[in-house]
Amino acid sequence: MNIFRTFLILVVGFMSLTSCVDEGTQLIEDYGIFVNNVEGDYKSYSDEDWANALLQYEEFRLYASENNVELNQKQFERIEEYTDRFKKVQIKRDPLNHLLDIIMN
Repeated sequence: MNIFRTFLILVVGFMSLTSCVDEGTQLIEDYGIFVNNVEGDYKSYSDEDWANALLQYEEFRLYASENNVELNQKQFERIEEYTDRFKKVQIKRDPLNHLLDIIMN
């Protein structure tokens, strides 16, 4: 169920990115929804759900640079905030494989 909801959000999000709404604003909104959902549901993710979440994370993280989306400073900071939040979930989900991240922070 979680994977379906996440997939649906991703599809709707990317469809929205191609509409006439400012791409930067839409990207921020969709990325925020994605991160909020992952934060709320990651404990119940199967390995397959988590692998899909990681793929979606990479797509969101790289979308602006790969598609030449212009972001203002506030939008760029928001992207960084969401990325940091996702990384914290990664650490919480699998702390042993992120020992260096834990030590460095």
